[in-house]
Amino acid sequence: MTRKVKDPEQRREEFLTTAQELFREKGYYATSVDDIVDRMGVAKGLFYYYFRTKEELVEGIVDSLWEGAVEEYERIRDRDDLSALQKLLLYGSVRGSVKVQQTYLLDLYVQDRDSPLVQRLTERGVEVLVPILGDIISQGVEEGTFDTGYPLEAAEFLIRGAAALLRIDTGDPEQVMRGFAISLDLWERVLGAERGSFMVFMEENRGLMEEFARQAGHFKRDAKDGDGEGVG
Repeated sequence: MTRKVKDPEQRREEFLTTAQELFREKGYYATSVDDIVDRMGVAKGLFYYYFRTKEELVEGIVDSLWEGAVEEYERIRDRDDLSALQKLLLYGSVRGSVKVQQTYLLDLYVQDRDSPLVQRLTERGVEVLVPILGDIISQGVEEGTFDTGYPLEAAEFLIRGAAALLRIDTGDPEQVMRGFAISLDLWERVLGAERGSFMVFMEENRGLMEEFARQAGHFKRDAKDGDGEGVG
């Protein structure tokens, strides 16, 4: 019987999907390459045909996730029926929902936020989001809602600031929630927005943020109780 050979792109997607399933079940560090190929029922060498390392596979997952997310963020940016403030609040809600769906990646940020891999993933996010948010901020300046002469720079500063202030690496839900509040305050101040205009986001999305914070705490506890990174 002739063995059916899968299309290379289809096989690559299968690796990405299987890895995501295992990361959800076990976390990134506890999942090994052996786990992935065993779940798929393929030889280990096939993994290295598509990816040089597990880190490269994760970058492939994140790139794939960004493709879908960017389309949604661009749709928000291009809507004619929303003010700039409404667009940013909607962006925040959608971004929060996406993050909760991808909490299996929190393992990376909780255990080693300063790793080269996390830094590359962060830079990818900045690269993707800055142009979109810069356009929305420019709209807000035209509307008189925001007051900044540097929309793109403000967008980059706020994205990087939010990533640092959330303190996901602490795994402490209270610290993460405090980071959310500080980030929203920072957005208001940097953009020259009306005081309290961004804090409404916290009131409307508290459940989403609390779930995100809870998951961060979950991965921190697993890191303390576990045996370390999966190998092989």
